Amino acid sequence: MYMVPSSGTSMMYDLMTMNSSGISGTATIYDGSDAMYVILDASGLQGANDYPAHIHSGSVGSGGSIAISLNSVDATSGMSITKVTEFDAGFNNGAAVLYSDIMDFPGYINIHMPNNELTVVASVNVGQEDGGSITVGATQAYVTNGNKLKVDMVNITRDGWLVVHRDNGNDAPVVPAIISEPMMVDASTSGEVLLTLKTGEVVVEGEKVWVMLHYDSGVMGTYEFNGAGTPDQPVKDENGDIVMTQTTVNLN
Repeated sequence: MYMVPSSGTSMMYDLMTMNSSGISGTATIYDGSDAMYVILDASGLQGANDYPAHIHSGSVGSGGSIAISLNSVDATSGMSITKVTEFDAGFNNGAAVLYSDIMDFPGYINIHMPNNELTVVASVNVGQEDGGSITVGATQAYVTNGNKLKVDMVNITRDGWLVVHRDNGNDAPVVPAIISEPMMVDASTSGEVLLTLKTGEVVVEGEKVWVMLHYDSGVMGTYEFNGAGTPDQPVKDENGDIVMTQTTVNLN
C-alpha cells in the first residue's frame, strides 16, 4: 500500500507505450500537504532492473532537458513514488517547485529502458503540454436573456476554465481580455453550456468569438490568466496548439 499525503487535488495521465515496449500505465501528480508527489504505476515491465524516470521540459519526443529526476520504476511492482520540492540542480537553478508550477510547466514524463536511457519505453505530456479539446458541434453561439452566451454541443476532455475571447479581426483571439465570466468545467462536461457575459460586454449578430480552455493552476477556483507568465495559461494539445474554437454569435 502506497500512501501519499494529498490535499485532494491531483492530475492523472495515461502513459503512452513507446518503441513497441508493451509498457503502459498511469502517471499521477498530487498536490500534497507538504510537497508535490509524482506516482508512476506501470505494467508490462520486464527483467529485474529498475526503470529510470524523469520529468523533461518540452513535449514528448522533443528531447528536452531533464527538469526533475524521479525515483526509478520498480521492475517488480511497476511503482515509483517521488516527493518533489524543487527542480534538479542543473535546471532552473534548482528552484522550488509546487503542484501549481508543474500544471503551468511545459513538460513530459519519460520512463527509460534499464541500462539504456536513450531508449524510452513510456511517455506522456504533463502540465501545459497535456492536451485537451473543445468540440463545438454547432458553428454558432446563441445569446439568450441578454447576457448568456449559449454554446451548443460542447465536449471537454480535461478540467479547466472555459472562457470567451473576442476575435481580433484576423481570425485569432484577443488575449488576455475575456468577455465572459470564467466558468469552471470538468472533463465530463458535454452538451449545452451557458456562459455569462461580463457586465458591460455586448456582442452583435454575426460577431466571431473564441471559446477557450484554460488551466486552473494558481489559486484553485480563481481565474488568474493575465498574459504570459501568469497562472491559468491556455490549455495546449499534443501539437502545442491552444485548445480553442471559433464560433459565430446569433442573437435570438
